Amino acid sequence: MQLRGHAVWLYDMARIWAARTGEQVVLVSANDHVHTRNSAHYADRAIDLQGTGLDGLAAWYRAFHLTVYWRVPGHWQHVHVEVAEGCSWDAGSC
Repeated sequence: MQLRGHAVWLYDMARIWAARTGEQVVLVSANDHVHTRNSAHYADRAIDLQGTGLDGLAAWYRAFHLTVYWRVPGHWQHVHVEVAEGCSWDAGSC
């Protein structure tokens, strides 16, 4: 699976969190298969992750004010994280 756009940054954040906590993360989805209509996955703004300590991973992303779906319908087995449309971390607009 090839990551592009914000998806690269989101996955890098997950790997940093895993290294700091000793937990494990596995990238299970990006822009690689069918998602819901208008999904942020199609714009390379979202990824899905599985692993250990996912409550902590979800909290880590939320601390950066990112949109996180975890322990909600359709997201019981993985964490979905996405960057808001129009967000530019380089410009500090998120």
